[in-house]
Amino acid sequence: MLLDCYLLIKWVYRALIFEIRELLRRDWTVRIEHTFREANFCADFMAKLATSCDNGLMIWDEPPQGLQQLLLADIMRISFPRIV
Repeated sequence: MLLDCYLLIKWVYRALIFEIRELLRRDWTVRIEHTFREANFCADFMAKLATSCDNGLMIWDEPPQGLQQLLLADIMRISFPRIV
């Protein structure tokens, strides 16, 4: 079962990985940088929200419930330590 899930995830992201590789091959300077989720709670929140939705595309007129507080903390540059 675990292998089936891994293969499914690999297949789902295959097109995305292909597109990223195509963009990286273009004649421009690209820097890819890893950011821990603690450094960007808003992106982490949206990523988790996307995995829980059945719709392919969602458009909001205002931030989803729960994101406002994270945006405010981000604007105020409030950081949260990473627990390892």
